[in-house]
Amino acid sequence: MSVQTADTGLDSKLWSGRRRALRRNLTAFFFLLPTFLFLAIFMYQPTLNVIYHSFFRWDGFTVERYIGFGNFTKMVSDPNMHIATRNLGWFFLGWMLQRISPFLVAELVFNLRRERTKYWYRTLFVLPMVVPFLVTIMIWKFIYNPLPTIGVLNRMLGSFGLEEWQTAWLSEPSLVIPALLLVSFPWISIFMYQPTLNVIYHSFFRWDGFTVERYIGFGNFTKMVSDPNMHIATRNLGWFFLGWMLQRISPFLVAELVFNLRRERTKYWYRTLFVLPMVVPFLVTIMIWKFIYNPLPTIGVLNRMLGSFGLEEWQTAWLSEPSLVIPALLLVSFPWISGWPFMIFYAGLQQIPSEVLDASVMDGCNVWQRMFRIDIPLVVTSIQLVAIQTMIGIIQDFAFVLIMTAGGPAKASLVPGLLLFMAAFRGDHMGYGATIGVTMFIAIFILTLLSFRYTTSPFARTRRTRET
Repeated sequence: MSVQTADTGLDSKLWSGRRRALRRNLTAFFFLLPTFLFLAIFMYQPTLNVIYHSFFRWDGFTVERYIGFGNFTKMVSDPNMHIATRNLGWFFLGWMLQRISPFLVAELVFNLRRERTKYWYRTLFVLPMVVPFLVTIMIWKFIYNPLPTIGVLNRMLGSFGLEEWQTAWLSEPSLVIPALLLVSFPWISIFMYQPTLNVIYHSFFRWDGFTVERYIGFGNFTKMVSDPNMHIATRNLGWFFLGWMLQRISPFLVAELVFNLRRERTKYWYRTLFVLPMVVPFLVTIMIWKFIYNPLPTIGVLNRMLGSFGLEEWQTAWLSEPSLVIPALLLVSFPWISGWPFMIFYAGLQQIPSEVLDASVMDGCNVWQRMFRIDIPLVVTSIQLVAIQTMIGIIQDFAFVLIMTAGGPAKASLVPGLLLFMAAFRGDHMGYGATIGVTMFIAIFILTLLSFRYTTSPFARTRRTRET
């Protein structure tokens, strides 16, 4: 009788544990269900739509015509695709080998004793990251300038008596790929800091990039401060900054939820599901969202959805309305479960010692107490990394806006990076473009320093206190 009672009690405990686990998994599933639905509508469905249209001859507007594997056959036999694939192979090999260098430097800096020394080395090596991407392109076009009196590389060769080595580096088919791979070569003192100082120098000149520059002092800065386009671009950047920084809350919450699941297999499938959109090429994502925002009610996904719900009066040209264009651009990639922030947050959560998590359970912490008092303080380094990368991306990026709206309508989506691009490469005002780039550099540098200063993990604070 006692044995039966013991067996019954054991079965009851097992069934109770299974019910709790099932309830926890169902809670997680229903919490993530809206995210799955939005991903299905705004990412997976349009991605499948792109795959579907790869079997058609279609210009994006007229009725498509089914051609089976015709596009794939054309791609396989396209000589341009052969050249592009071969070039991609060289870039892949070169850039993958380059990743050895930052690992060795990180290993060396990590093994230093003093935290202050580490801080300055980190700042030194992170500093090139805050240089706006377009300024980096300007720098390297300046380095590779074929004129021996202007191009840094040709001028260096001339100073060493190697005039026969001087050439137009980006115009020689056999040299263009090595030249592009050299862009991220780790001689940062020669190939990053010196050209960056050169850009700062040229911000005080009126210069088109080729003719002799003319010194104008702070003329470019005065022009920038009074430029109404710069005022519009800065205001728009503020809205993008606020929107994209708030979007980073979403992947953290999802990473927190997935991390707290019990079964490793369930975690694996959730991770795969949320990381999968990251493998979609950036340009395909833009194509998808341009297709979603297409103003034609028979083509645009969003307008077609509104029509199917009888909301025809809400249908509009989303990217052509000045009052709607920034909200529409911020909505891109909704629900904002970006793959790389999710992975960084999840990796940070995995680094929390299991003893700390067990102690929180024993102390009776609920989900919110654990998140705010344990998880967030202990993953502050991951949050810092995501915040810095997001800030730099927001201030530097202009390609997304250029492809989606080209800064329109009526400059309603213009950003400083796009203004820099138009001034330097379309208006031949290299000096003014350098001024905008220097201003962006200063803004990124200050924000990065503030982030390092005010977001420090408890472990780093403890080590710093012990040193002092």
